[in-house]
Amino acid sequence: MPDSWGDIRAKLAKWLRDPASVADEGLIPPSAASIQAVLARLERWSPFWVWGLRVIPNGDGGVIYEWGRGSHWETLEFAEDGSAEERFGKAEQRKDGD
Repeated sequence: MPDSWGDIRAKLAKWLRDPASVADEGLIPPSAASIQAVLARLERWSPFWVWGLRVIPNGDGGVIYEWGRGSHWETLEFAEDGSAEERFGKAEQRKDGD
């Protein structure tokens, strides 16, 4: 089940307050710059976005923000410095099988 906007904001706020909560999972926690970049994007998109989505650490100090409809998906991966790279495609093209 996709995370709600509120769930995503709460998760990002937790990571910002307590980076160790992600580091405990063996990952490099998301940087403040990457979290702030996702939050800024959320603020711009939240009035319009209704598709399912999730936010996960990328393991290298960044954040992956994902959404989709049907077999189509799109991701924005925010690097540790807050820069973003966009990817999109169909479900059968995904490497992780989600």
